[in-house]
Amino acid sequence: MIIFGLLVNFIGFIILGILFQQITKVKITFLEWVLIIIFVQTGSFLMDPKKCSTVILVLIKDISVIFCLISLSLRHNPKIGIRYHIFYALYPINLYMILQGVYGYGILALFSIKLNPISMASASLGVIVGTITAVIIPPIFYYLVSNWLNIDISNVRKTLKNYLSARALRLVNVALLIFYPGMECFAALTPFEDMSTNRDIYRAVIFVYFIFLFIFLFYLNFRHGQEQKNELLRNQEMELVALENYSKHVESLYQEVRSFRHDYANVLMSLKMGIDQGNLDDIKKIYEEITADSTKLVKNNKFDLTRLANIADSGVKSLMSAKFLQAENQGIAISLEVSEKMGNPSIPLISYIRILSILFDNAIEGALESAEPKISVANFYQDGDFVFMIENSIKEKSVDLTKIFERGYSTKGDNRGLGLATLMDFQDDYENLSVETRSSDYTFTQVVRIFEA
Repeated sequence: MIIFGLLVNFIGFIILGILFQQITKVKITFLEWVLIIIFVQTGSFLMDPKKCSTVILVLIKDISVIFCLISLSLRHNPKIGIRYHIFYALYPINLYMILQGVYGYGILALFSIKLNPISMASASLGVIVGTITAVIIPPIFYYLVSNWLNIDISNVRKTLKNYLSARALRLVNVALLIFYPGMECFAALTPFEDMSTNRDIYRAVIFVYFIFLFIFLFYLNFRHGQEQKNELLRNQEMELVALENYSKHVESLYQEVRSFRHDYANVLMSLKMGIDQGNLDDIKKIYEEITADSTKLVKNNKFDLTRLANIADSGVKSLMSAKFLQAENQGIAISLEVSEKMGNPSIPLISYIRILSILFDNAIEGALESAEPKISVANFYQDGDFVFMIENSIKEKSVDLTKIFERGYSTKGDNRGLGLATLMDFQDDYENLSVETRSSDYTFTQVVRIFEA
């Protein structure tokens, strides 16, 4: 039974690790897996069951598991608040324990198989089969219920920050701690076989937590879905406005070329008259005027927008043209380099457009504060990866990169610095997305690289 118990614990740890990875999007390495299992099992082996009460043994085991998951979360996401680390540690444990309880008191009760939550005193076939199924079935049940309710657990991490206050999250953490390790210690203090009232209390608590857990997840998922819909509508409106501006701009370019062609025809007639009359002074004067006007027209920044022809997606093209026109109207010198045909990167288009919008808005804001406002943009493939680079002038020699990605931080005042923090959220959401930021010599550069492999 000792080997069987270790095997059950091992499978349970693996399932907890998978749930933890799902909500945090942290990849647990093989070494981390080994260290977690060794740490938890060592704590259990060092305690003498004859000298320590069952409650102490259970508490030490539970605290060891919680400590390991909090440490993992801190190691991979050191910038977020401790309340989030506590939630990420408690959530997968509570979810697993609640589902085990629902399964144990619901399904197994139909077959008259009774499992003690803290130990297995009997080696009967029914207990062994019941224990194995109680370890494996709950995650499958959770997967089926999540799909039925259309709950995407990967959205919880993002919606916690956006829709749950710090106080509310602390209350959630307290509620989770009451169940684990609280209810396990309660089970150890008052064994269920001796007091049916305690068993009924434990069963009622499990079902109440089960209901509230899925209501909580459904709420967060619903709010995330609403925000996604609103974001999609905002992007669609932005694309329509950008497309309209782009069309107007193309029309103005056509009018300029048409006007130039008309003027050019008149100039040719003047040149012909000068040539016919042999008046070199008139010919020289006309030549200097036409070359000056031609140079001014060709060097007009608006002609950089013709390079957007290499951008395949119309939505991206419209957004970029609108941002270039905005920068140009505000007196910012702009340049664009898209030397090859660029398709869409390997992330959702709505996310990519949002990223571009953040980058352009921050670049325009930063450039306007500098002595000589300018923005340079390049879009290209490098070693098969999709790369978007934007550089803008700034008023300082360099920017403090340790603070700019903090939510709410901005050099222009409170509650202005949400864009770059959102950019980091996108980097957390997509494993193939990286953002490189650097600043020197009165320039601020951001390079978005999306790995296509």
